[in-house]
Amino acid sequence: MHDTDRQIEMRHQWKTGTVNHIVQKIRRQLRGERQDGLPRTGNPRGRPKKIDTSCATVEMAGPKS
Repeated sequence: MHDTDRQIEMRHQWKTGTVNHIVQKIRRQLRGERQDGLPRTGNPRGRPKKIDTSCATVEMAGPKS
C-alpha cells in the first residue's frame, strides 16, 4: 500500500517500532527460524517419554580374572 512504518503506526495508534517488529517476525518465519530469534534446541517437542529400564541389564564391572 506504499505507506511508511510511521504512517501505519499513527493510523493504528501503535507504539513506535511495532511495524518493524512484525515485519522482522514474518521474515524469520519465512526463513524457517523461530520468531523470537533464539536458536532451535534440537530437542523433540512435548513431555519426555518414560523409558523402561526394568529389563535392561548392564554389567558395570570389568573383565574377571
